Amino acid sequence: MIILDTMPLVNIILGILLLFLIIPNRKGYIQNRLSKSLLITIIFINTHSQLDSFLYNNGYFNLEWYDISYLYNHLYGFLIFLFTHNMFKPEKRYRLVTVVVIIYTIARIIFYLSDDKDIIDISDLEEGYMPYLIDTVLSLITNTLFLTFAYIKIKKIQFAVKLSNIDKVNYIWLKRLIVISIIIYAAIIQNDVILAYRWDNLAFHLKIESTIQGTFFIAMSYFAIRFPLFSLYGDFKDDTHVKKGKYASSNLKEGVSEKLWLDILNNVESDKTYLNPEYRLNDLAQSVNRSLHNVSQVINERTGKSFSDFINRYRVEYAKELLIDNKKMNFTILAIAYEVGFNSKTSFYNSFKKETGLTPTQFKKNSK
Repeated sequence: MIILDTMPLVNIILGILLLFLIIPNRKGYIQNRLSKSLLITIIFINTHSQLDSFLYNNGYFNLEWYDISYLYNHLYGFLIFLFTHNMFKPEKRYRLVTVVVIIYTIARIIFYLSDDKDIIDISDLEEGYMPYLIDTVLSLITNTLFLTFAYIKIKKIQFAVKLSNIDKVNYIWLKRLIVISIIIYAAIIQNDVILAYRWDNLAFHLKIESTIQGTFFIAMSYFAIRFPLFSLYGDFKDDTHVKKGKYASSNLKEGVSEKLWLDILNNVESDKTYLNPEYRLNDLAQSVNRSLHNVSQVINERTGKSFSDFINRYRVEYAKELLIDNKKMNFTILAIAYEVGFNSKTSFYNSFKKETGLTPTQFKKNSK
């Protein structure tokens, strides 16, 4: 029992450490703002939930802010689903599902505030407080469904390049932990249904459920940070280590390769897709109806560049036109950066100097 009483404190410390690791990080795998925000939210609500569990385990029931985490314990699965969805297919929005979840959340808050009894009081539960139990089971079912959808998303991911052994291990463990979480939620649902008829050792069951749930969400967050999904899907970058000759053993025929290259050029140049700052490798692959691996291969073989450098070259060329356009003389450098598809002044300067050997300001001055 001592371990169960103190385990939430361990999860709280781990959650805080993860937040300190992610929040200030602007490099590597944590570049996409939405995915980063979702992951921070998941870790935060799990840490807050573990704080409530620690207070419950140690008898601090009288605090006014105790067990507020109960109001959003149905959001775990939904947030993880959005997190994986944003990495896999960010152009699609689940607005209707989001609205339904928001309405469900408001309904739970109203239920919580309008009830005369303290729905978190264990004495009420032991008397058979069924509305609380029903609400809890519905929350668990909601989490289970969304975790299942998240697993399906992750399982369908196609990678532009081969993963390293470490990345493969992280990917496998991320999938395993989601599957284990689904199994755990199913077991908790069964356990709570049984508790509707037997309230023996209720406190012990709640401690077990809280400890297992908190530990697994910490583990999932950890592997989500370590696995390079951000670099593949969270931004418009593919593998930054792509080199010539990497695809020498590929079975992509020359005729197919030539057609695919023409399709890529037509898509990028005719449609000017590079102007979209959120344009990604998987967007291009979907447009030309080819695999991520094949698209990345053809770009690398034809240009010697990664996808991000390939796209940035078009942006830089367009920026050069705007910099010397008399009609755009009043445009700031930042305005031009946004106009051509960059999402920051720094990335614009770095790409421009990489392509031309000059900064945008130097290029503009020389052109005069």
